Amino acid sequence: MDQALLRLLIREKLATGCLPRHQTPRIWGSPGNRETCDGCGGTVTRVQMLMDGALDALGCGIRFHVECFALWDAERQVADREPSNSSADVR
Repeated sequence: MDQALLRLLIREKLATGCLPRHQTPRIWGSPGNRETCDGCGGTVTRVQMLMDGALDALGCGIRFHVECFALWDAERQVADREPSNSSADVR
């Protein structure tokens, strides 16, 4: 997926609450096993690295391709610094 389009998709998911704005307490990487990426919605294949993060004690978490994780991490930090009404202003 084009990086600019992926960035817009992740910004939208942050704005709508589909992706968390807070950092996960722990992230680990492993080979993918056909998980669905929470960033782009694509499949993380066995030849790709999966970034997996636990959000709570119940085992709820997030899963990303490496590139999607990096964009989510950058965009969530920007979103945390902006006023809440500016998250709808996607450029």
